[in-house]
Formats: sequence, structure tokens, C-alpha cells
Amino acid sequence: MPQESMAKRVNPVATWDNVMLADETLRLLRTLASQARENQSERGGSGGAQGSDSRHGMVAIFTGESDADKTAAAEVLANDLDVKLYRIDLSSVASKWIWETEKNLSRLLSAAEEGDTILFFDEADALFGNRTSVGDDHNRYTSREAGFVMQLLETHRGLSILATSKPNNLDPAFTRRIRFIVAFEPPGQAKRERIWASAFPAGVPTDDLDVRLLAQLNISGALIHSIALQASSVAASTGSIVTTDSVLEVARREMRKLDRPINQPESP
Repeated sequence: MPQESMAKRVNPVATWDNVMLADETLRLLRTLASQARENQSERGGSGGAQGSDSRHGMVAIFTGESDADKTAAAEVLANDLDVKLYRIDLSSVASKWIWETEKNLSRLLSAAEEGDTILFFDEADALFGNRTSVGDDHNRYTSREAGFVMQLLETHRGLSILATSKPNNLDPAFTRRIRFIVAFEPPGQAKRERIWASAFPAGVPTDDLDVRLLAQLNISGALIHSIALQASSVAASTGSIVTTDSVLEVARREMRKLDRPINQPESP
């Protein structure tokens, strides 16, 4: 089991049935799950014949602004593959001291080898970001160390996921070595309309809700779900009903937290 100071065990609750992602994102995730399952089967059936690719782990990159969507996708994969999921605290793994990052990650991966796991690294650009000054000795060292870290991930038995909200910051030298890059973009308007229609808990009266208007908000499925739950909670606590205006009010509040403008006019 990975050390608690470096990794936190995540109880995966999201599944294919309830995750709220764009169709293309779901397609890529299902392909990733299929290939990860083949890796599991080959390791279990043959013990990983020497020289076989089945002895190597898989590394994927998740990109996008919504941390909730990326985490939910990792949960879906953990449930589908029936493996443990750990979220890695990069501030505990990464170190300014020479070779310490490699040593920390080596200890973490060794502990994880007790069984198949998914290791979810948040803010991966902290380790694999572009180096702005090629001639700087520290940057040369950091790039070399990142190469060692990538080698460790590629030999890990399970799936390693590098998550980032700033994909352009990732060093192309590392992204070229990664088979799966999954972008988590907000779903299209038609998909958002379906998500809004099913986002509210059973029993919450939403007959008059204008889901077409709400679907004009260019936001992630996870944020739609959060807004719907908050609006439902407010309505239940005040003895009122959920309305389009009350949902938009929650949406405005959540968008302010993210420092993003709401991209749609008030409902009439």
C-alpha cells in the first residue's frame, strides 16, 4: 500500500452509468479501460513473459479544467477494472533535492506492487512541465530526473494517470511517450441538456425547469451535477421548489468561485 504521506486512497463511486462526460471522452476512456484490462489479463494468465510488453504498465494523461471530471473518470476506471485507486500528492513526492523525487516515487511504486492499482497524479506539469531555460544547470537536472520518473511509471504494474489543467505546459518529450491523452472538455449543448434533465435527485419537482436554457451554460457535467444538488438542497431547506432562476443563481455563485463569467443571459 502506498505511504499515506504520499498517496490517499480514494473510494471510487463513479461508474459508466452515472458519469457525466462528453461522448468523445467516454469513447476514449472505454478504449483505455479495454487495453488496461488486456494488460491485467496477460499479466495474470502468463505471469508476464520475459520481454513481453505485458510486463509494463500504462500511462495516460487527463487534461482539462474540471478536476471533478478527471477524478470521476479515474473512479470509473478503478470500478471497471476492480482495482484500488490512489490520488498522489505531488507536493509530497516532488522534492528540490537531487534524486529525492525519484527515491520517493520508487518507494511509492514498490508499495503499490502488492496488487493492481491506479495511481492518479494531480498537477502533473509540476513534474513534466516545459523547462524555460535550457542552459540552466538546474533545469537540465530536472529534465533528467523527470525522465527517470517516467521510466518508473512505465514499469509500474498498473495504470498511472497524469492529470493537468495546463496541457500546453507539458514537455513534448514526455507526451510523445504516452499512448492515451484524454481531453475533458465541456459536453456539447445537446449532451448538457440531457445531463440537466437527469441531474436532480428523485422526488425534486422540476417540471417547469427550462433545461434548454440551462444547457446554454458551457460547463462540465460534474459542475452541472454539483449545481443541481445545491439548488435542490436550498429548495428543500426553504420549503420552496427548484426553478430556472434559482438554479441560475447557484450557477452564478459557482462560476464566480472559478473566476469565470456566466455565458448566458438571465431567464425571461
